[in-house]
Formats: sequence, structure tokens, C-alpha cells
Amino acid sequence: MNRGDPSPALFARRDLLRGALAVAPASALSLLAGCASNLPRPDARITGKAFTRNRVYVQPDAVFEAVLMDVSNDNGPPVALARQRMEPAGQSPFELNIPFESGQLQRDGKYLVQAQVTLYNQLLFYTPGSHPVLPEPAFYRTDVILEPYPRTTATAAAGVAFSQTHWRLASVGELPGIAVAAPEKGAAPAFIQFHPQRANLPAGMERGEFSGSGGCNRFLGSYQVEGGALRLALNTTSIRLCLEGGKDEPAFLSALLEVRTFLQTGRELVMRDQEGKPILRFHADEAGEAAFEPYEPENSPQ
Repeated sequence: MNRGDPSPALFARRDLLRGALAVAPASALSLLAGCASNLPRPDARITGKAFTRNRVYVQPDAVFEAVLMDVSNDNGPPVALARQRMEPAGQSPFELNIPFESGQLQRDGKYLVQAQVTLYNQLLFYTPGSHPVLPEPAFYRTDVILEPYPRTTATAAAGVAFSQTHWRLASVGELPGIAVAAPEKGAAPAFIQFHPQRANLPAGMERGEFSGSGGCNRFLGSYQVEGGALRLALNTTSIRLCLEGGKDEPAFLSALLEVRTFLQTGRELVMRDQEGKPILRFHADEAGEAAFEPYEPENSPQ
């Protein structure tokens, strides 16, 4: 054998390496396939219809969305379990078809379906009422009623409803960049949520109760909306001494009493005082399955 000729052992090592490289992609694919098979898959569906009380025309670029929400935790944001989207929406009534994993529904939980129609990410129709879903297959069908979202100078650019939204406190005072202090251990982060009364009021008017957390104590109150005007009255708060968190609670509760107007833009809510200065900022908060990306058709206004 010449000194420059490769040895049989070298050939063996080369062939072994080639075999390992050939097998590696197949093994990786097998591993990925195994991971994919372990992912939970929807085994149930929410069906039904979302309809308006009166016959309406829905613009061609409008989008219909529906979501199955877990609202079991009164102290935290709702949890989106599954979503449905139709773009373009078409005309009412809209078919509900929300696939979800049935194991997500617990017997002691609270679940509901919310739906909305938006145009260029601005709210046109929403579901102001409650449409519960029971954790039994026989009750996976539900019909929801859509109503026009009141359009005023304060709500014309709204992306979500003013009421029944979990508004997480983003800042207190005129400067928007100052972060809200962390809540006390065991307390909910500062938020407010409005619960309207079902009453025959003129368009643009709403009244009801609100609840929330200051980052330390829970509070309850009443509110009234008339156009862009908003008045809040605190009725009761819990009494808890917080030494480590919830530092913004006194300023938050004090500012609520000074609110005179509000403005919604997308998923943001700003409350202003009598002089028109922004004193509270909120962001619509929810957990779980992420919301769909904003819909931007080619002919949307810039």
C-alpha cells in the first residue's frame, strides 16, 4: 500500500459520517412531527349566528370577528380561548364558527362569546349584552346580537367597546411615559371596567356601574356617559394597607373624581379633566390567544 493511499479505517469513518448526515434530517423531521402531534387540537366548535336587530348594510371592506372568552377571574383580564375572523365580513347575519379545545372549559368557569364588526380597525357593531357559553357540548351553540357602536367625537376612532372592556391603567397624570407602579403582592394590577345598565337611553348616552383595582384595593362606583362627557362617582373601596405595591392608587382614585371627558383611539382610552388635560390613560387588556393583526385592505384610507 502506498503511503498516500487512505486506509480502510478512514473509509469506514467516512462512510459512517455520511450515514449520520443522511439520517439527521430524517430524525429532525421525525422529532418535529412528534412535537406537532403533541400540540392540542380543537375538538369542538362554537356555532350559531351573529345578527343585527334591524337590516343594515355592511361595507365591503368590513371585518367580522368573534372570540370565546374566559371571564372566570374578576381580578384579571379576560382570557381569549379561541378566535374567528372573516374578511371581508359580508352581510348580516354572520355564521359563528369558533374552533376550540373542549378541555379548556371547566365546570366552575365563566365563558362568553363576544363579536364585533370593524371597518379600517374602527368599531361599527359590537355585542353589548352577555352571551354565555356553558361547558357542555349541548350548549356550544349560541346566537349573539350585534348593535351599532355609538359614534360620537369621543368614540369615532374606537377599536374596542368602552364598556365591558378590561382597561388596564397605563399612566396617571399628564405625562404618558411614566410607568404605573407594580401592584401589591396578591392584588390585581390597576384597572377599571364599565358595566352598563340595559336602559332605553338616547344614542350616545350610557350609565351603569364600574369596578376595578387601584393596585392595592378594589373599588366600585357609578358612571354616566353623554357624548364625550364622562362623570364618575366612587361608591366604595376595600380597606387594605399596602406597604410594597400599589403606590399609584391614591392618585388614581383621586383622578377618577376629576374626570369630565374621554377619548377612545384604537385600543387606548384617555380620560381628561375639566380643562381638557389628560389625567388617566388606559389600554384594553386581554390574555390568551393573541388578537389578529389589524386589517389593512389595499384601498384603506391613509
